[in-house]
Amino acid sequence: MIEIMRSLFFQPDLPDVSALQEVHFDAALAWVLKAHREGGGGISKGYDLLRRKWYPAYPETTGYTIPSLLNAARARRRPELATLALDLAQFLLGAASPEGGVVHWERKSEKPVVFDTGQVIFGWLAAYDHSANPAFLQAAQRAGDWLEAIQDSSGAWARSSAACGTEMPR
Repeated sequence: MIEIMRSLFFQPDLPDVSALQEVHFDAALAWVLKAHREGGGGISKGYDLLRRKWYPAYPETTGYTIPSLLNAARARRRPELATLALDLAQFLLGAASPEGGVVHWERKSEKPVVFDTGQVIFGWLAAYDHSANPAFLQAAQRAGDWLEAIQDSSGAWARSSAACGTEMPR
């Protein structure tokens, strides 16, 4: 039975997966670096194909990209990627509200956004783990304290739906 399964699923004429993964990894990393160059300090929210323009930096995207850049720096032995990740974490310190949450990218409101704050916490903690810079840990703690302070007893953030960037409970 095992031989039948191997013959069905193992096709030696397919391209080497590891080589293909390298190509995809390099392409993804190139996109992240381009999104940073175009993002105005952070990582751009994305590219608008119809308008042919990059969106400004987005705290959520920037936050969750930091751990990936630190992993890439180690995997590729590229210390400049770690430097970029720490610069991004520093950039995000400016997106923190006085309460500790993270303000939405368009800054149409000075209210922090729950989801974005959670994604930025990932970035600050990874940056702290890499650098031991206490500013990143302190920012993550303040953000976590804010999330806890506005959380309902049910575990949702329904009281603060506007802070979620939506009218739906989170």
